[in-house]
Amino acid sequence: MKTPHQVADSHAQTGESIESTQKSNQLKPEILNAGPQAEFADFQAPENQPAADPDPIMPKSHLEYVVVIRALAMVIIIAEHVIFPQINNYNTIHSMDWWIASTMYLIGKTGSPLFTMISGLLLLNPKKADQPISTFFQKRFIKVLIPFAAWSGIYMLYRLYWLGEQLPADYIKFLLIRGPVYGHLWFLQMILGLYLVTPILRIYVKAASRQNMTYFLIIWYITTSLFPVFDRYVGVEIGIRVVVTTGYVGFFILGIYLRDVKLEGKHLRWAMYGVGLIWTFSQFIVHYGTVANNGRFEHFYAMNTSYNIIPLSILYFLVLKSINWTAVYEALPSFKWSIKKISVASLGIYCVHQMIIDEFRNGNLGFVLDETFANFFISVPVVTAVVMLISAVIILEMQKVPILNKIVP
Repeated sequence: MKTPHQVADSHAQTGESIESTQKSNQLKPEILNAGPQAEFADFQAPENQPAADPDPIMPKSHLEYVVVIRALAMVIIIAEHVIFPQINNYNTIHSMDWWIASTMYLIGKTGSPLFTMISGLLLLNPKKADQPISTFFQKRFIKVLIPFAAWSGIYMLYRLYWLGEQLPADYIKFLLIRGPVYGHLWFLQMILGLYLVTPILRIYVKAASRQNMTYFLIIWYITTSLFPVFDRYVGVEIGIRVVVTTGYVGFFILGIYLRDVKLEGKHLRWAMYGVGLIWTFSQFIVHYGTVANNGRFEHFYAMNTSYNIIPLSILYFLVLKSINWTAVYEALPSFKWSIKKISVASLGIYCVHQMIIDEFRNGNLGFVLDETFANFFISVPVVTAVVMLISAVIILEMQKVPILNKIVP
């Protein structure tokens, strides 16, 4: 069985192929899959009170879906981390259990793209293209940089003094500089990179035509998702280096690109059918690859930038943003309350949840609570709910404490 930090480290993949990442850095912990991510900017204005300084991070009422998507994505991210160890047990658990685990895992893979699209939707507003770079850094970049530095330190202390890991000094230095200290913190590094180029991308979005942005996204999809397929099955790496359209920047652009798209009627139904079709296709190709790997989970088709995950995430995003959430709130007031609480605490929840999962799993609290205590259909929702509740309570209380609230804004 893996130690807690190995399970967490396995979530550090950031969209590059597993093989190339391992070749480039022998010191880096084992990387198995692309981790979750979220856009954590605080964007809610007090009710019935306009913001003194209008900001694109602050949606109007018709952008209520931003709050919902961010909260729901946080839920599936936690569920993904809860079920994660089981996807590697193809040869040791019942085949139906593996299929359930793989299903939940693939659903969780859309959390990362969803949050990146939310980031782009909110941060790339053309109206802010002329905002001084210094203002942007003070409002946004520092707001993520401080939590990243603080939680990197917290998790390093957690590994050294609570888990009792014996880490060489050079490796500690490597983790603190290169990162991530704990697997899931890779997201904060990635989002900081996107934040660094946000002032540049704002200028592009403001000046670009719809046709030009479409071209950008097509090139991004080809170079990020289809080039690796060609390399994998033909055995020849395409030497064209389109460095501008790589990694998660495409999801970032997609957010603002899809901002005004709302599906209704048959278009919404077709999008739902599309989600089901692509998800089913993904299930079968992952299964096929896993069998071909003698039971080792095939992550090539389950990375956030895989050719099947990108369209799945786009359709899922469009479906979620097209639902009338106001009507849902009226029918389910408790749902609205829960969504708001999760959303406002999302950065802290993201940072602390992996520690809680691992403490439950390794039994350091005097008992074990993980996905194995019952059928996965029961255990995963229960553990996810417990982890979410504890994480939210911790973070909401921390937000009330001066200084501590700087690391959980």
